[in-house]
Amino acid sequence: IQERKPPNVVMHFRSVHWQALWFALLFLLNLKVTLAGGPSEGTSGHVFVGAVTRHLDVCGNVTDVGSAAQWKCAMRCERWGVVTTIFPATEALHRFIEQQRGWCLVVVGDEKGPQDVHAYGDEAAGVVFLNAERQRALATQVPWMTRLPWNHFGRKNVGYLYAVACGARLVWDFDDDNLLKRPDVDIEQQVRELPTRLVSALNPYREFSDEVIWPRGMPLPHVKQAAAADSESKLASSEVVSSVLGSAPALRTRAAGFSHHRLSSHTKNSSARHGDVTGETVDGGGAGSDETPAVAVAVVQSLADGDPDVDAIYRLTRPLPFDWPRGAEQQKAIVYQPAKGAVVPYNAQATLHHYDALWATLLPISVHGRVSDIWRGFFAAPVFAATGHVLMFTSPLVEQRRNEHELMGDFVSEQPLYAESPALVELLRHYRLAGPRKIRSVPEAMVHVWREMYERQYIEIEDLCSAEHWLHTLQAVGYRFPSLLTV
Repeated sequence: IQERKPPNVVMHFRSVHWQALWFALLFLLNLKVTLAGGPSEGTSGHVFVGAVTRHLDVCGNVTDVGSAAQWKCAMRCERWGVVTTIFPATEALHRFIEQQRGWCLVVVGDEKGPQDVHAYGDEAAGVVFLNAERQRALATQVPWMTRLPWNHFGRKNVGYLYAVACGARLVWDFDDDNLLKRPDVDIEQQVRELPTRLVSALNPYREFSDEVIWPRGMPLPHVKQAAAADSESKLASSEVVSSVLGSAPALRTRAAGFSHHRLSSHTKNSSARHGDVTGETVDGGGAGSDETPAVAVAVVQSLADGDPDVDAIYRLTRPLPFDWPRGAEQQKAIVYQPAKGAVVPYNAQATLHHYDALWATLLPISVHGRVSDIWRGFFAAPVFAATGHVLMFTSPLVEQRRNEHELMGDFVSEQPLYAESPALVELLRHYRLAGPRKIRSVPEAMVHVWREMYERQYIEIEDLCSAEHWLHTLQAVGYRFPSLLTV
């Protein structure tokens, strides 16, 4: 007996749009069930609310730093690129190595992929390749590294630690398929050229385009809300910046690594004034002054032309490639203030991390790589608020020529972003660092946040232990944490 399949149904379900909707339906039927209530089972499924469901008092031995204090560097640089790859040298790596003068590069390999120590260049070219053998050798000296799984995006954490131990004041955190559009112009210089303003929009991508587009990690309920709210936000944010800056054309970014700005860099144990993060006039800035108000930038997120960082739902239902508007007025940067409840996703594909934010480069390892960098950025937000730092988004410095992906595989891997980010972002927008004891330092604040993220089931115990161990190891290699303004 031949099975009958109506042609029109087959045709529709073969289409990308119908596949996406079908798998979205299956996904929604399998959301995490929490102990908290939610809508009636007769009308919809339970929604993940991130309730506290478990506690942990100790995390075992996280103070063993081995011989990290005697870390041997192939070279020392103040500016490092960090990338992980399992492919032969890509054009993105070639562009960085050949044209970013004054930068060093650490390439982190895995058990798969090239293993020749000169596969990507040598020390004469400013390149260090940590293949599997080198990483295993390092792990005998640095116990924290034994916590990192193989064949996982979290291997990139080795590169962050290597850069910090070897003198990094600035880290360009990028993927092997993100190519610098102006490779002959220093990355930091490109950022400094952009006029900048404060914003409060829900969706940072809408500040650069009127098209329907959102970043990976943005809570899906916010997509429709942002379309309406951000139109008003653009006007409101312009008024706020105008009233703060007067006729000044741009904000002057203030952060370790931007040493050529006249304003001094953030120093350790300094008590920076609240004006640094609220937009009030500081250091003689304001209308009619030759100084503009300053903000301390923690992380700079570049947009990407061609194949921007969007989630699988967008990729399955919207056309790509996508190029951002190229007009001069669109070449800009926008700033978000975590101290005012701004929680926006940033990635590990094209981001510039300043010294005071290098503690926050740690990637969670108990979640998929499609989730790990987004969780990292979300978890950092309340600590950045307490240190007085801001996040910056810029018009595209890179073009992404995306490596081959199975989009439905991405969709499955990103499930925590769809199910859990709404509750997480809502929690962090109103988050206050508070515990049984007063939180006095960035390490205490980071552990406090990650512990709560474990208690609320966003990450597992291996991440909490990794975070505590990471902080002790950072201190052993000489990293100096920024000070908290207030808690």
